[in-house]
Amino acid sequence: MGNYVSTITSLSNLLVGHSFSAPAEQLAIDAIDLAEGEVNSYMSKRYDVGDLIGASTTTPLLVTCTKLIACSYYLKFNSRSGKESLTKAEVFYESAINLLKSILEGETDLLDANGDVIADKADGNFAVYSNTKDYSNTFNEDTSTSWVTDSDKLSDIGDERSG
Repeated sequence: MGNYVSTITSLSNLLVGHSFSAPAEQLAIDAIDLAEGEVNSYMSKRYDVGDLIGASTTTPLLVTCTKLIACSYYLKFNSRSGKESLTKAEVFYESAINLLKSILEGETDLLDANGDVIADKADGNFAVYSNTKDYSNTFNEDTSTSWVTDSDKLSDIGDERSG
């Protein structure tokens, strides 16, 4: 515990009505550890996790995702949680995972506490060199039965070479 969320009290705003006695406190610590592991596994696909953990200031989006996932785990693992708590846990979890996927897919940038964009991995595994999202095919615009080979193709090639 401690990379993104360092205290159990940081979960208390989301877990209104829950008191952290000794067993519940340990459950919250375990939930935070699991949540940080899950956040790191998502972020490792796009960022150097060592740099994220070693940063002097924590990234607000990762703190948010960690809190939401930790609260989700806490509510799921707490034996006293009822149906409403499990529904709340699912909402927390889904919103965190959607945010992590948005970061991973490049739709949302990861910012540090100063508002500066954190760079992707230096090895370029996530770099986009081209985008074919809106690509229109240049060739094969008609059916293959409409294709015709140029009857004097070889002589045209020969003329170009002799030039």
